[in-house]
Amino acid sequence: MNLIICGKSGCGKTSTLIRIVNELSKYGKIIIIDFHGEYIGLKDLINSEIIDVAYQGLNPLTPIANESYYEIAIDLINSINIVDIYKLGITQESELVDSIISIKDKNLEELYNEINKRSKDEKAGHIRDALIGLKNRIRLLQTGIKIGENSLKKVKGCMPRKLVAMEYLKDIKEWKIKLEYGKRWISETAFSYIKRLFW
Repeated sequence: MNLIICGKSGCGKTSTLIRIVNELSKYGKIIIIDFHGEYIGLKDLINSEIIDVAYQGLNPLTPIANESYYEIAIDLINSINIVDIYKLGITQESELVDSIISIKDKNLEELYNEINKRSKDEKAGHIRDALIGLKNRIRLLQTGIKIGENSLKKVKGCMPRKLVAMEYLKDIKEWKIKLEYGKRWISETAFSYIKRLFW
């Protein structure tokens, strides 16, 4: 089942959603992906899991339902290739899979660091440019969720996001140009992660 609640600011969208979630929670666990920190208080009131994206972000490298890291890498590759004009090349795809499998802590910052390290290796040679392009895409993924005005207060566990929040609040137009904000594949990757929670 899909549901969309639309309306002007202050018309009761959040209140309506809370009532719906409260009723649905009687029949099973509810997962709420909270981009603004509005639903944190619900966790104790209903049978729910709140994913506070404003505070902890989304980690598309987290296995869901016994996925292998290879499957996660393929999902990430497909998400990027579906919506980006510049599809990943075979070298980038291979390096992404190898990097995801080789990093110890499965998060985007570690993935970025691993690809960055590989791009600076003297042995990189002819694939250096491919690695640099891949590294830049991973950096964009780290900043793919819109930043709220109170982000600096909330973002504690994700330093790249905090740095981006500071840049965003300093000059929004420059930030959007620099990060090519709005690239559809960022949203697709976040959606793909969320979709994997339910399938």
